[in-house]
Amino acid sequence: GDHQYSSGHQNTGSETIVRESNRFSALSNFSSAQLLVMATQKPTHAFGWLFSALRGKHVFGPEDNFQLFWNTLIMCCVIYEMMILPFRLCFSGGPYGYFTVLMGIDYVSDVIFAMDSRLRYTSFSYLEGDTVVSDVAKIREHYLSRRHLAADICSVVPIEVLSLAIPMPPLSNVQVFSLFRFLRVLRLRHFNEQVRCTDFLFNRATENKSKNTLKVFKLISLIVFCAHWIGSAWFLIAFLEQEFGME
Repeated sequence: GDHQYSSGHQNTGSETIVRESNRFSALSNFSSAQLLVMATQKPTHAFGWLFSALRGKHVFGPEDNFQLFWNTLIMCCVIYEMMILPFRLCFSGGPYGYFTVLMGIDYVSDVIFAMDSRLRYTSFSYLEGDTVVSDVAKIREHYLSRRHLAADICSVVPIEVLSLAIPMPPLSNVQVFSLFRFLRVLRLRHFNEQVRCTDFLFNRATENKSKNTLKVFKLISLIVFCAHWIGSAWFLIAFLEQEFGME
């Protein structure tokens, strides 16, 4: 039969839930693969689940499947931005058609980031020591007190449109566009939480049998990430030296 796609708690005022208690929702009983199949077979339920969360109808715990999968999605968007921004800034981003496709992906990511800010403000509980705080008023106060809201808003403001009116030779319009989009780096403020969720899903799927594999993968990913940024920076320096006639 159909499964209820409601992975949180109804907002009923002040509520503090101890971490060692039972799972936050019935959906936690399903494996990650089963949940993906369910969401694929019933996409309207999945979207209804998301819209309910955006409206602040439920509060989701740190181990609820909704928050786990959502943070994993956000991490993928952040990694995309962190890899594509230095590439386009330093290598001009390719022909115009290629750039247009990337612009579409950029603004899809921005919409997802905006929804993420809403969810963190109203629907995502947080850990305070070994206790999960799920009171909506405290969630909002916690989110605002850490200045997450200001940073998250700055990270989605489309100031890159100024690249159409502000030429910065010798950089091309594509490079200037990418330069202005570097505010997306502010999304890294939540990266630790996103990694925690991804680790939790991976360990649950592998029954904690591949922790070393995960550690090696994360180390290799970090090396590739650093090499990408350093290589892009050196290419940009060489490009600027050539343009300005520096030896």
